Formats: sequence, structure tokens, C-alpha cells
Amino acid sequence: MFCSLPSALLDAFSIDSLELTRPWAAALLLLPLVLLLLSLRRLERRTVLLGTARFFSGLAGGGGRSSSRRLTASRVLAALALAAATGAAVGPAPRQRDVSEIEWLVVVDRSPSMYLTTGAGSGRSRLAASLLAARALLEEAGPASSRVRFVDGSSPGAAVGAAAPVQAAPPAELLERPVDSLPEPSWGAFDRAGVLWVTDRVPSTLPSAAGWVASGGEAVPGPVGWGAKGALLWDGPGSEPRLDPTLRPLAWIGGELDPVIASFARAWASDRGVALVEDRADASELVVEGAGPLPRRVADRSGGRDGWWVRYATDAGESPGSGRPWWVANGEGPRRDLITRVSGRVTVAPLRLDGDPAPAEAFAVSMAALLDGALDAPRWVVPLSERERAGPTGRRAPELPATTTAELDLARGERERGERVATAALALVAAVLAAAAALARARESGRRHA
Repeated sequence: MFCSLPSALLDAFSIDSLELTRPWAAALLLLPLVLLLLSLRRLERRTVLLGTARFFSGLAGGGGRSSSRRLTASRVLAALALAAATGAAVGPAPRQRDVSEIEWLVVVDRSPSMYLTTGAGSGRSRLAASLLAARALLEEAGPASSRVRFVDGSSPGAAVGAAAPVQAAPPAELLERPVDSLPEPSWGAFDRAGVLWVTDRVPSTLPSAAGWVASGGEAVPGPVGWGAKGALLWDGPGSEPRLDPTLRPLAWIGGELDPVIASFARAWASDRGVALVEDRADASELVVEGAGPLPRRVADRSGGRDGWWVRYATDAGESPGSGRPWWVANGEGPRRDLITRVSGRVTVAPLRLDGDPAPAEAFAVSMAALLDGALDAPRWVVPLSERERAGPTGRRAPELPATTTAELDLARGERERGERVATAALALVAAVLAAAAALARARESGRRHA
């Protein structure tokens, strides 16, 4: 009888599949150990003969001593009962089975404030700090097999990288500050279960289902704007922005450029407050470059855009770079891009103008728009509202998807039922062993008095 119940328990719960819900109760195992040790200590008994001793001349010593070690059946059964009771007290339970993998959606705020530091001397951006906190939160909120997919919330529809384990490092491109100043995400579009918002300020309107992580951060003084006379510097809370004429965007104008285009680009830079540099590698915000030697033949074409026109000569060949075409040559034959533009760069094909474009006003407006559009916003400029204090840190885990919640509830119920069965079975074994120990003790006492 005593062996059948433990055997059934072993069949139901293998050792590898069990965990203890109250491991601190294992200290109670000292009780059966102490009982066994006390049972093994040597007991000394002394026999003393009283008034009748005078009738027995052979017992002149008046008594005697004896010693013994006794590990009785009752004590063994009592120790086993205490061990079984301890097994019930520690709360053995089957390990909770794994649920289906969760793929979290992490929506990242890439507005300018996210690339500021969390505080003076921290050396860590608000974005890096909030991504680290997001990983810790998701590791706690879901199963170990969870995966995560990142979305650039400031650029709608822009996923960043493939789904990866929660423990993996976030995509490196997220930590690189965008060239353009991006807005804060439209958080309401991402308020659903399984979604986590990553930002620096506690949301003004808390989500109903999505979770959020806010890095917080102190105010970060620095440039908040720029113009033709220099940059506007903010020195921190309580101060007004002040002008710093030494801080300007940097541009390089060079290569084989037509003199009319080169002259206009330099005049534009002076008007806009853009500083020209001698070394191309020092140009941070704009490069205007001629792609090849100027053609020597007679200007045999005419063309233009935006209401101006000019006669020009160009060499046949490939288009200058892979940017967006801004001025395309007219005429028969393969397409020929004369001027292309990408962010931070204007490239001019081998091109020689035959005089000034006309009308001059239309050319000036058109070329200024080209250079204005190509000039990158200085990365050191962050709006005042972004540089202000972001407040305290904070976080809240997102709700689990409905299917995952149902699986977790089922697994939790199975585990609780297993714990109740194991605890009840061990308690029953302890009770049976305690009763057997009491019976054995009674028998041993009767034999001693017989």
C-alpha cells in the first residue's frame, strides 16, 4: 500500500518535469534527520537494587549499567512521515508547458529628441536606453521563445529588419539619427495587444491595449535653429535662445563646374548663411560637384526648366550619378541627365553654358530651390521642444494577444491541478506513515512492559 502511491506519483510526474513552488519549505527536511540522529545516540541505563537486595548475596555491587543504540521501526516510520509532509509543503508542481511563440511589434519613436542623451555624462541616447528597457520588459511579459519585429513609427509602414529573438540586439539602423527631422509617431494607430511603444516621454494619452516604455531624460542645451546670420543656441531651462554666428552648415562646391553654375552656388551659400569648406570631406550638409571636364565644342543645344532657357554643350556619356534627375537634355538619342540631386548632393554632368540663362530671375529662383532642397538640415539642430526635459522613466507591459492569453490560462490551470494532486498525495502518504508509526510505537511499548 505504501509503495503504490509514490509509484503512481512518479508515473504522473517525472523528476525532470517538476518544480517547487515553495522551495524554502525544504528546510523542514532537517526534522526527520534530527529524529534519526537522536535515535542513534547511545542510551545508558543504571540498575539500582533497593531494600530486597539484602536477600540476594550475589548482588553485592548494588546495581549495574547497560547501554544500547536503537533505531526502532516507529522512529523510521515517523521520519518517513516527516519527509513526506515536507514534500507536500514544498509544493511540487509540473513545469508549465510552453505556449505558442509570440511575435511582438515594437514601434520606435525616431523624432530628434530620441537621439539626445538621457542626462549629462550618461553617454547613452534616449533611444538606446528605451530599447534596452523594452527588451527587459518583453522578456518578462512573454515566453522565452518570443520574437520581436521593429517598426519605424516616425516613417509609417517602414519595418526595420526581420523578426528576431527578443534577446537579440535591435537593428543598428534604428540607432542612426535620420537625415531628416522625423515627427513623433501617431501612437493611436498602434494601440492594440502585442504592441510596445518605445519613446522618451510618458504618453499624454495612455494606450488601452498596447504597452509603452519611456526612457525619460534631462533637458539638453544646444542649437535649436539656424539662419543666414548663424545658429540659435539654447543654454537650458530659464534661458532664451541666443545667436551664435560661428555655427553654420558646411558645404563644398568644386569639380569641373560651369562658371555660371559655380558662381550662383557660391552666391546662394553666402545668402543662406552656409559656410564653404576647402576639403570635400569636411562638407557635412551639401556637396555641389561637376562630374567631368567641360566640353570644348560649340554649344549646339538649348533647353531649360521652370521658365528659363539657355544654349549649352554637353558630352555624350553616362548620366552623372544615380540621383533624381533635375535637368534632362532635350533632343534625340538616349536620355541624358544634366543635373541630378539627392539629399546632401547636387551633381552636374560635363556641361558648358553659352552665356547666362534667361530670364535671370527665373533661373535664380529655380536654382535656389534646387540647392535648398538638396541641403541637409544640420544634424546638430534640434527644436527647442525636443531639447526640453522628457520627464521620468516609465513602462507598462502590453496585453498579450487573445490566443496567447487563452493558452497561458490553460497551461496555468493544468499546472495548478498538478500541484494540488501532488500535494494531496504526499499529504496522504505522510498521514498513513504517521499512523503506522503510532501503531508501531504502541506495539514496542507493549513488548517492553510484558
